[in-house]
Amino acid sequence: MFDRRSPAGIVLIYAVFAALWIVASGTLLTFTVTDPLLQSRIELAKGLAFVAVTSGLLYLLLKTWRARLDRESLLLWHFYEMPFIGMAVTSPSSQRWIQFNDRLCEIFGYSREEFAAKRWEEMTHPQDLESEVAEFERVMRGESEGYVMDKRGIRKDGAVVYVTVDVKCVRKTDGKVDYFIAMVRDITESKAAAAKIQRMTNLYAALSQCNQAIVRTGSEAELFPQVCRDAVEFGGMKLAWIGLLDATSQIVKPVASFGAGVEYLEGLSISADANFSTGRGPTGLALREDQPVWCQDFIRDARTAPWHELGASHGWAASAVLPLHRNGKVIGSFNLYAGEIDAFDEAAQTLLTEMALDISYALDNFEREAARQRAEARFALAAKVFEQSSEAITITDADNNIVRVNHAFTAITGYREADVLGQNPRLLASGRHDQDFYRVMWDAVNKGGSWQGEIWNRRKDGSVYPEWLSISRVCDVVGKVTEYIGIFSDITEHKKAEEDILRLAHFDPLTGLPNRLLLNDRVSLALSIAQRSQTPMAVLFLDLDHFKNINDTLGHHIGDELLIEMAKRLKTLVREEDTVSRLGGDEFILVLPTSDADGAAHVAEKLLEVVARRFQHEQHELVITTSIGIAMYPGDGEDFELLLKSADVAMYRAKQDGRNRYRFFKPEMQESSARNLQLENALRRALERGQLQLYYQPQVAMLDGRVIGAEALLRCIYRETPQFTLTNYYNS
Repeated sequence: MFDRRSPAGIVLIYAVFAALWIVASGTLLTFTVTDPLLQSRIELAKGLAFVAVTSGLLYLLLKTWRARLDRESLLLWHFYEMPFIGMAVTSPSSQRWIQFNDRLCEIFGYSREEFAAKRWEEMTHPQDLESEVAEFERVMRGESEGYVMDKRGIRKDGAVVYVTVDVKCVRKTDGKVDYFIAMVRDITESKAAAAKIQRMTNLYAALSQCNQAIVRTGSEAELFPQVCRDAVEFGGMKLAWIGLLDATSQIVKPVASFGAGVEYLEGLSISADANFSTGRGPTGLALREDQPVWCQDFIRDARTAPWHELGASHGWAASAVLPLHRNGKVIGSFNLYAGEIDAFDEAAQTLLTEMALDISYALDNFEREAARQRAEARFALAAKVFEQSSEAITITDADNNIVRVNHAFTAITGYREADVLGQNPRLLASGRHDQDFYRVMWDAVNKGGSWQGEIWNRRKDGSVYPEWLSISRVCDVVGKVTEYIGIFSDITEHKKAEEDILRLAHFDPLTGLPNRLLLNDRVSLALSIAQRSQTPMAVLFLDLDHFKNINDTLGHHIGDELLIEMAKRLKTLVREEDTVSRLGGDEFILVLPTSDADGAAHVAEKLLEVVARRFQHEQHELVITTSIGIAMYPGDGEDFELLLKSADVAMYRAKQDGRNRYRFFKPEMQESSARNLQLENALRRALERGQLQLYYQPQVAMLDGRVIGAEALLRCIYRETPQFTLTNYYNS
């Protein structure tokens, strides 16, 4: 059937009427006017009138279309500028923004000008970039039309923002991507909230699923189809259907139906919002006003205009819409269609209204029953969680007397439930916390409703252990305290792990001595004390002599055992305030606060003695010595790095002087080291440039002048320094 309201229909009707007007008016003019001049003038006037009417109609049509376009543009603009979601349009060719809204800039913390200069990759967390690029490339290859993913973004201030990105592409006629449309929703708060309640969410996941199942399979699922069937089979209705209202979208969706025309309900979407055309009908009106709507002449009632043709095809002559309630709130509608005009008289209206009230009453009962079942399920699950929880749970009354504990409580504390019922939880007190600690804890519980933190308690066997405790206050409807709930877990292993981590971070794993990090902290403290008190301090640098030979010949395991033994020996010689540290390899550092040069020399002599003692490991008996360099604060340096460097130089002088000895740092040692380094570098350059020359000097017998031998001399002809021999190098 041709739709007269379509553009083609309007044009056809206009063409027919225009043709009839031209033909009819011309024929009439021929028969009524004989004067040719008058006929010509009338024809002219008729043509001008036709043009005027046509122009007017065209103007009205264009004005109507323009208004519609403006409304659609305004609607699109309002949608695009929705304050709760970021939106953008990008070009894959230029990889620049075509358009974006303020909300997107707000999510990433940029102004519009700053955002326009940023690239999407720059605002994506590096760890999430690869996966998003992979999705992007799939779209570009035509394998998908878009993607949805949760990812991390980087805000202008460097903070991480969690977002859900929904990207769709628009393709050209050749299949290539023309542009991308992206919607971005900030989910940072929900991420942070989810991290805090993750443990409890896991415990109650089954309960949530059970509640959803109860809602999906409630008794109304059986009631609604039966009510619709009864209305048609026993009430004589043409069609009956029930729709439920989505509180968020305000859309009514059919859930049950029976009768003629049920196929029209498939995919039906009726709004309760008067701003939409589908919300201006009887159903939307009934839901908004919470009143029945009666249409006694369905085909002629203006409120049912969008459905006149459909109603005529199915014989709907009258209709009624009755709101349905649950707990006094409109939740849907009961829709009826009759085959006679004025079918819903006063008596019928009273009966149907009572029927709708009965349905609503049943829904209330179903809701109460569902609530009871949900409550039972919650209690059962709570009891199961209580008993099977790996965390100890203690419930006390308002006077803080224990009324219940779970199995985990017994497993952790050693107390059975019978041992603690009626007791105050203070029986677990370890004695490590003072009264101020408990006062602050209970102030937080009674004023803020909860407290959590680390606390030390005592088991039944007397052992003390750390636990992470959460205490919550439970109040009745008037705010009076009824119970306190304590949930705690034994964190002994956690504390041990923390200590292990701390030890690994600050101590050498082989010897157990402080490492470089802890050494720096202790030296910084010692230096600050020395500066304030104007007292000396000594830094000793020890390097074991020929330790590499032991590793190379006997193996690293023997070398490690030797280092462990050396660490033990060194610790026996120092005071409590002194520090012994392993710097790495076979190097050790001793820091002696308040020690003068004599004290440092005394310690160094004892170190030489204790290190040189025989070391027995299995069948190996070893003797090793050490070389020690000593630097004094403040004469040899006022900071640790300079003191360490000076002690290192002195230690190397001790090695040069024959090892198994100590040397105090002297400034000329630094000069000698610098000279050796200069000569070594010069020799290396000479080797590279071929500047070494070999000279033979004959050795002559003094008695008879015979040549009895020759001395080989290696000289370097070097342009930048005076000529030198290797003897100079090794003697320096």
